[in-house]
Amino acid sequence: MPTPTFIGTDSVCLLLTALARVPRLPAQPWALSDAISYVARHANDAGPLGPPTMAIRQRPRMADQLARDATRRLVAIGRLVPAGSGWHAGYEVSAEVNHSAAQLFDSLPADDQRVLDDATQRLVAMVTIWSKNPCADSSARSATI
Repeated sequence: MPTPTFIGTDSVCLLLTALARVPRLPAQPWALSDAISYVARHANDAGPLGPPTMAIRQRPRMADQLARDATRRLVAIGRLVPAGSGWHAGYEVSAEVNHSAAQLFDSLPADDQRVLDDATQRLVAMVTIWSKNPCADSSARSATI
């Protein structure tokens, strides 16, 4: 597969989500936003990841909105599937995405693969924190008040 000239923001989000292989991505964009921001800071401007992350480099506060918008579009086309409710609400990667994400990843230059690998590790760490600490338990502190 030839190296793509550039890939879109939605594809970057989908790549990160599929490569992370986490059971569920949080509904709120903070974890994906951090991973996209990492890609924006470390991607080669001239490479395939450069153009879709340029807006984030120019205005870093846009990462949350870009992640939110990309997630909505990916849900609309069936690449991400809403799951759970409340604090545990999030998105799961549809079954057919993993193969196409792997092919796209393999077509990228080694530098871009490294950046995506590092960003994916950040995403996995953040999702792990989210899944292990669903909410603060205030009942343990009630005796000290």
